[in-house]
Amino acid sequence: MSLKSSLSETQNQLKSAENKIISQEGQLKNKEKEIIEIQRVNKQEYKALETTITELEKKLALSQDELALKIDDILKLEKIKTNLKLEINNLISNNKEINTEILKERDYTKTLEEKIASLKDKAILTQKENKNSISEIIKLKAKINSLKIALTEVNLKLSQLQALFEKQKKEDEINKIETANLGKELNSALASRVKELQKFRSEFFGRLSELLENRDEIRVVGDRFVFQSELLFEKGSANLGDKGNEQLEKLFITLDDIARTIPNDINWVLQVEGHTDNIPIKTGKYSDNWDLSTERALSVVRFLIDKGIKPKRLSATGYGEFQPLNNLDKNFSLEEINSKNRRIELKITQRIIN
Repeated sequence: MSLKSSLSETQNQLKSAENKIISQEGQLKNKEKEIIEIQRVNKQEYKALETTITELEKKLALSQDELALKIDDILKLEKIKTNLKLEINNLISNNKEINTEILKERDYTKTLEEKIASLKDKAILTQKENKNSISEIIKLKAKINSLKIALTEVNLKLSQLQALFEKQKKEDEINKIETANLGKELNSALASRVKELQKFRSEFFGRLSELLENRDEIRVVGDRFVFQSELLFEKGSANLGDKGNEQLEKLFITLDDIARTIPNDINWVLQVEGHTDNIPIKTGKYSDNWDLSTERALSVVRFLIDKGIKPKRLSATGYGEFQPLNNLDKNFSLEEINSKNRRIELKITQRIIN
């Protein structure tokens, strides 16, 4: 082969090589255009994603813990976005790996979209929960307002009761003064009635003493007229004897005469009290001295009722041996002491309750 033909063939090979290089340069330019277009699309998508994330951050009213999780996810997405930018720059500098990196970028984009969709779902769920919480808060506020109104009403009632209490307190003080004055008037009236009753009692005892001829068996002790039991009854008996009827007849005449002069507004009563000595009773008719003393007092009362004294003016009580006389003469024998204690006491007094 000649040099010329070799040169021609070499030139042809060189042109062929140049054509391949031009073709590869065109392919490279096309790839660069595709990369630039992908970058432009990605930038738009990134801006849209950034806008969506910003709007979601504004709209979501999350609790502190949930918000922290969402922020952590957003930071991760920001990191992913930064990594994507770095990877795109690496794709530009490494033409051999362009297709592989583009696929990875698309995969990352899909993952990012899925996470954004998940965030949207969580945001919607959180909004619903927040709506329910707001509804509960509104209900609680309504209840609090109702309680405040009720408390105001209670305070108002308490104020009214306090005012009523103060008014009642003043009225009570006035009533106390009036009651005290009334008590003084009542005490004065009672004292007057007591004095008047004492006058009739003194007259009764005086006249009775005259009728009964001042016998030793009959005496006045303080405000009482005392009959020795032997003057009215047999020993151990509650039945009135002839002497007893005679003495009580004089008592009735005096009492009936005096009763006619006592004003009707004096609610007087003649108390008849029976007493015995401390010697146990042996007869089977009476269970004990208490029983005997009561029956003797009743015998006197029944005698006066039969004679015409109104029952409401009489009362009968038996004390047995339990109220012996004191201040008896120390020189008395035991029999004399027992005789003095066997007695019927009469007392004119006034009923407390009319």
